[in-house]
Amino acid sequence: GIVKPRFNAMLSETFIAGTPPKFKFDSAPAPPRAANYDDWNELFWDAPRLRDALRMQDGSPLLEHCDAPADLWEQLSDVDWQRTLRGQKSHLESHSLLPLLVGGYRVFLLQSFGLGILLAAGEATGDFEDLVKLSAVALVIPFWMVLYEFGYQFLTPVAPWALRARGLLKLLLFYSLPALSFALVTFTHVAQWQPPSIA
Repeated sequence: GIVKPRFNAMLSETFIAGTPPKFKFDSAPAPPRAANYDDWNELFWDAPRLRDALRMQDGSPLLEHCDAPADLWEQLSDVDWQRTLRGQKSHLESHSLLPLLVGGYRVFLLQSFGLGILLAAGEATGDFEDLVKLSAVALVIPFWMVLYEFGYQFLTPVAPWALRARGLLKLLLFYSLPALSFALVTFTHVAQWQPPSIA
């Protein structure tokens, strides 16, 4: 069979077989790494991931047993679906505020930056000669982007390494620039008010 073994493998992730099936975790929510239908749906729509994931009963890749496309259907009955579907959670379902912050980081970023602009404008109407305060407004950008990037890296365990590396490079080379500006302005400000050295 093809459909029933695959269905049983999916069911066993969060349920105990029976009539009716019993939820494994009683009244508690499923753990973050427990896969469900949407994770496997994403797997079956992702050809490169699916090609690597499909394993036979002896652990060998499915495609090693197929000399032609027509051989694929015959071999599916010998696929080890438990091994194939294990560890294919695409997005961890963490029961915390982290997914909310990661998913809505643009909203928080815009709101924080807008609030900073209002504060800077208010200060500018008075005695506001210290550029350190102005440069500190932009620190909300690296703050939220660090939260977003590390949250994304944690919540997407099957993301390709190239995508992970690109996100980290963007964080280091682009989103960290406001922090660098703040450091330079602060250093300049501190050095400006250093007492003159006594010869």
